[in-house]
Amino acid sequence: MNKVKILLLLCIGGLFGCQWFGSQKAKEATPAVDSLVVKDTSAYISLEEAEDRVLALPLAKRVAKYIETISEGKRGISYFSDTATIDGEEFYEIRIGYDSSIRFETYYSLCK
Repeated sequence: MNKVKILLLLCIGGLFGCQWFGSQKAKEATPAVDSLVVKDTSAYISLEEAEDRVLALPLAKRVAKYIETISEGKRGISYFSDTATIDGEEFYEIRIGYDSSIRFETYYSLCK
């Protein structure tokens, strides 16, 4: 009987230790709408507007928080953007990540 109690306590402690209960709440709070979606495909957005939309994404906010944590608040999120015109249509590539003194570490590359 004591082994069952100990096993039960270890399982419950493991769930709290892994923050399983907290991660479930965070997933429910994530918005289902992607702010990058443009309903009208003929609508043109500038590179600056695309950068603003990318930086407003929950993904970018998590990356920024992670970078601030590992750098102890000394650094923040960085991004590089590029444009290309293919068959008369303009495409953007925005890479977000960490810009160290040695190199740029890309965490995500977002393209349209």
